[in-house]
Amino acid sequence: MTTIALQHTIRPYDNMNTGLVVRVRATGSTPTNSRSDSGLRTARPRRPGVVLSTASERDVHDQVGRMRTFALAPLTVLPCSPLEQIDAALDAGFGAISFRLLPGMATDVDVMANPQLRQEMEDRVRSAGLGVVDIEVARLGPALDVAAIAPALEFGGQLGARWFTVTAATTAENHRAEDERAMIDRLAGLADEAAGHGMGIMLEFMAYRGIGTIEDAERIVRAADRPNVAICLDTLHFFRSGATISRLRTIDPQLLACVQLSDALTEPDTDLATEARYGRLYPGEGVLPLSELLAAVPAGLPLTVEAPSRTRSHLTPVQRAREAARWTRRLLADLDQHSLA
Repeated sequence: MTTIALQHTIRPYDNMNTGLVVRVRATGSTPTNSRSDSGLRTARPRRPGVVLSTASERDVHDQVGRMRTFALAPLTVLPCSPLEQIDAALDAGFGAISFRLLPGMATDVDVMANPQLRQEMEDRVRSAGLGVVDIEVARLGPALDVAAIAPALEFGGQLGARWFTVTAATTAENHRAEDERAMIDRLAGLADEAAGHGMGIMLEFMAYRGIGTIEDAERIVRAADRPNVAICLDTLHFFRSGATISRLRTIDPQLLACVQLSDALTEPDTDLATEARYGRLYPGEGVLPLSELLAAVPAGLPLTVEAPSRTRSHLTPVQRAREAARWTRRLLADLDQHSLA
């Protein structure tokens, strides 16, 4: 059976490692920690191989000769424990993972309050060879307590995470322009703390929050003036905020940290916050121009699948992860085929 062995190469972001670039070798062997031909540090090995789920998918990727890896975001499988999320990621063949360390919803596990859970997570991530794209989530505002978040950043560094995700504490209705300077100062302080743990901060804009557009995010990231601060591009929030592919092409690629993949209907059938938390579709299942978006960003940009779906809440975390992975592989296979045409 053909297997694809994935190897991460860490891309330098100024003086800090904050990106993941995928190189693929058609072999069943496990890579060892080393330096690549370019001298860049390579991460610890993954599993011996990721087996694609169908013969047609395997054939596509054999012909293309490469496959982008992608991570399982927590929202796709929540509510569940981080250990269940790891099981789901491995079962579905995800090469990486993202973790929610700080609760954002009532059903979230408070990872930082449980030292035994943190140790089990670290042990499992290391033994499985999973990459960790990011940890989440904090609300960025004038009152953000950087010191209170420092333990999560320390643990994220121990996991090998590259990014810590923040979103605006304010909503679109109560955001005040005069508060932005304090928000930027907190973002810069958070970035300085994260740098000590080998991590960066990625700012996720959301149409219903105070930092609601890619223009807002670009302005604040530039004002923070830190080499390890960048933009998290969530495909649902990107298109719901009215952004366009042509606008995306004008963004400095070095300002992009990650793409969070999901799909959607032409128009939301509920309010934007509810859609984002419970009503997404899997990548390629809806109408968003995801292939065009992915073609407009750097090929090595980390991808995470963040597609919570209330209509699939009856499925187990493993089943949801499998479905999300199947749709994502199909989307990426189509993108690879078109890129070679």
